[in-house]
Amino acid sequence: MRIKLRRFGWLITGGILLLAIGCGSAAPAASPSLDTPTQTPNIPATEEAKGPAAPVRIPTATPVPPQVSQTAQDFASGYLVINEEWDELHRDFDKWRQGLITCDPSSVQSALVRFSGSFAGITETARSLSRHSAVRDLSDQLIKAAEEEEQALRRLRDNWMPDSDEAEPVNESGASDSGSEDSGSGQAGSQDLPVFEGVAVARSAASAIQKSVADQLSDLQEKTGRASESKVGEFSDAVKSASASWDRFHRDYDSFRTGQSGLTPEQAERALGGLVDDFRAVVQAVRDLPSTSATDSVASLLAEAVEEEDLALRLLRGALPKSVENSTESSANGDESTDEIVLVPGDPALFDLFDVQIVEANSARRQARKELASATESVSADSRAAIEAFASQYADLNQEWDAFHKDYDRWRSTEGGCDRTKAVEALGGFTLRSAELSGSVRDLPRATFLRPLGELMVEAAEREEGALRELRTSWRPFDPQAFQTLDRQRNTSGKLRRQVALGIAELLESYGIAAP
Repeated sequence: MRIKLRRFGWLITGGILLLAIGCGSAAPAASPSLDTPTQTPNIPATEEAKGPAAPVRIPTATPVPPQVSQTAQDFASGYLVINEEWDELHRDFDKWRQGLITCDPSSVQSALVRFSGSFAGITETARSLSRHSAVRDLSDQLIKAAEEEEQALRRLRDNWMPDSDEAEPVNESGASDSGSEDSGSGQAGSQDLPVFEGVAVARSAASAIQKSVADQLSDLQEKTGRASESKVGEFSDAVKSASASWDRFHRDYDSFRTGQSGLTPEQAERALGGLVDDFRAVVQAVRDLPSTSATDSVASLLAEAVEEEDLALRLLRGALPKSVENSTESSANGDESTDEIVLVPGDPALFDLFDVQIVEANSARRQARKELASATESVSADSRAAIEAFASQYADLNQEWDAFHKDYDRWRSTEGGCDRTKAVEALGGFTLRSAELSGSVRDLPRATFLRPLGELMVEAAEREEGALRELRTSWRPFDPQAFQTLDRQRNTSGKLRRQVALGIAELLESYGIAAP
């Protein structure tokens, strides 16, 4: 809707043209004849006969009442003031928007690349941990935790989009995930989580592994202290003494087994009774082994083996005379049982169960010797030094890991450095300024001849104010289309403002009013 006031100018121009035509018109001059000689004109006489020359009429602007002129000037002055405020609002908004780089999707991509690369250094630190046999298992646990958290961060880097994680940001204390693509079902499931939640899951599992490693390391340090080394030595000496008695008992039992076929039941019972008494000393020696955290598993193995062998030996001693008595009673009654095995002296079945138990006890003792050797090695000076070196490396790794998490948490707590609260507050301020500007536009003079220009200004102001209100309520970080509506309305309102400026200029010119 553009005001075409140029018709006033055309009217003035038309008047001037008509005046020029009227002043220049006269009777047609007589054509000279070849027969009539041409007379020399008497210019002074001619001028005297004409009399005084008529004045030239110059067109003037359309006269307007002073009140109308003042109203037009007030409108033009108000427009200039509002236009300056409008431009200042645009400059301030554009400056704020340019400073909102942390809310741009590209800034998130850049930050995620940085985080992924930074954590790769943590993984390499984990891989450089000591590989000494005393701490190798702990190193492997930490390497796995670091690799899985790194994989979760890489997935975040590769899959993040502005709307890929709608959850409100929270500080994540911990972390772990589903690491490799070909690992277990738990890991495969985490890949279906929103990308930020996948990192949180990975971090939580890694944190649990770190705490477990810390507990295991503390136990190792306790087991490998100098006091523990002394206790393990005492334990080893006690085991050697008990093992010697145990071996001696087995030799005595083998001698009994070799000659028991020639013994009477009473003699066999007395011989087994003596063996039971001898074995009691072995049982007591195992029970009296010194207790240390480094050798508890060894003591448990030996105690279980000696108790089971002692029980089998007592059952053997009680079974021999009872079997003979049952055999005599059955013969006297004339009963023959085909369902029960009757044991008599010399019957090999009488000793089979105990022989099996001896084999199992010897197997347990061999396992105990291996574990005792490992425990002895674990408390050696070499192992102690390796564990202390690992403890120092682990502390450095934890410090690096924690520093990364703090940096990541700070970034997440402000949505990647984009403070949503501050941004909405700023948009609220711009919306308020735009509303005040709209009020100033409505306060411009409302004379009839100014109404079309005023309506254009009101439309332009309301368009921008409405777009700002919508932006304030719908804005969110990292949305590349957040400002599209506002940009479109600003472009439209700019065109309307230019039409108003042109209309004001034509109006003032047609009324002959000096521009403010």
